[in-house]
Amino acid sequence: MTNPLRRAAETLQNEIESTVDPRRKRSLSLALGSTYAAQSKFYPPPRLTT
Repeated sequence: MTNPLRRAAETLQNEIESTVDPRRKRSLSLALGSTYAAQSKFYPPPRLTT
């Protein structure tokens, strides 16, 4: 199963690195945090079995 949220997070990270406007950078950072939260909810890491 592909994870579109991972691609969105990578895109947001690239935008954060390339922007110089502090307000836009903060807004993108908040969006990135939301993307990571959604990713952990809908695409949890596989459980390790021991």
